[in-house]
Formats: sequence, structure tokens, C-alpha cells
Amino acid sequence: GLAGWRLAPHLYAGPLGRLVFSTPTETEAGGELEGTGRSLSSGGGARALWDSRDSDASPRAGRLVSLEAAGYPRQLGSTDEWVSLTLDARSYHSLAGSHVIALEAVAGGSAGDVPFRELPRVGGAALMRGYYDGRYRDKAMVALQGEYRFPLFWRLGGVLFGGAAEVAPRFADLRLDDPKIAGGAGLRLLVDREQQVNLRVDFGLTPEGSGLYVGIAEAF
Repeated sequence: GLAGWRLAPHLYAGPLGRLVFSTPTETEAGGELEGTGRSLSSGGGARALWDSRDSDASPRAGRLVSLEAAGYPRQLGSTDEWVSLTLDARSYHSLAGSHVIALEAVAGGSAGDVPFRELPRVGGAALMRGYYDGRYRDKAMVALQGEYRFPLFWRLGGVLFGGAAEVAPRFADLRLDDPKIAGGAGLRLLVDREQQVNLRVDFGLTPEGSGLYVGIAEAF
């Protein structure tokens, strides 16, 4: 949930704060990541949220739009000074027979001396399944993904999903004619009828490899 105020039906806003300590990864001498040492990101900002979904864990209808802006000045203890802006928009469409279409668009931008681990990224269990988390990172990122969710039998359901994403040093440098792509399929086991919570198993496939993901609730 969001700590803040309810401004209108489905509309919320409030402050946010973050404190993240990052340790370095192993790098090769002279490599692209050389010099990415320990960093402390300490800052805050604001977040606005529109949420008309019928469920947090497994939405079947409604929309979620989140806009988040944050800054990390040295005056608050940050090792590096940088700012970030993230937009996440999701839409859910219920079809006949418990079938659902889910869509998501994400854009993330940052500026300044952004720590490597804080760069907008794609990959992982939620965004562009099939790439490992953070496979692609840069100061600008856009991604689109969709899911088709359908019942099978008993408490079991199936999912087909696909997506495209791109990263670049600036939004003006994004090459949307040749994006990174990912797709796959999964199974859902309804473990809580009242809250509509699913156990999720997904297999994602990309031109670079694949990934298997197990978790609770939907990817988005």
C-alpha cells in the first residue's frame, strides 16, 4: 500500500523515502563495470497512484497507474547525486468464461551519477521473464508486456505472455525498431479462493536463454 492520502475514489498520493546500500559486484580489470564500488542511496520524493483493480493479487478488471519521482542528494547522505522518474500503467480486461487479458507499460528514467544497481532495468520474475534480473540496464528504459490468462480445470489455470523492452543512455537514444523480446507460458494454482491468490509457475524464453519462475500472485 501507499503511505499518504486518498484524494478521490481510486486516487492516492503521498511521500516516499528510500535508503539502499549497494555492495560491488565482481568485475574484470578494465571492464565496463570497473569502478562500481559500494554506494549509499538516501533520498525521497513523491508518488501518485490510481488504482481501480478488483484485486491486488490477481486482478481481473480495472487499472493501475503509478507515477513516482525521487531524488538522492548528498545532503541526505547519498554517495552519488541522482534523480529518477518511473511510470507504470496496467490494465485488466475480463472476458467471458473467466478469461483475462492483462497489459502493462513501464517507463523509467534517471539522470546524474546513478549507481549501477539503481539503473532502470529489465529482466526477472516481473518484467520480461526469460532474462535474468537486470540483464539490461541504462538510464532510460521502456517496456511493454501482456498476458492471456485462462482457466483449465479444478483450481488450475494457464497463462501465455510476451513482451518487448529497450534500454539506452537517454530516451532519445532508444531504438524501438529492434527491441529485446521475451515470451512464455505458465500455470496457476488457486491457493486462496477468498483473496484470489495464485501459486505461479512461469517459463520464460528469450533469444538469449530461458528462465523458470515460481512465486505467489501474478507477475503484474
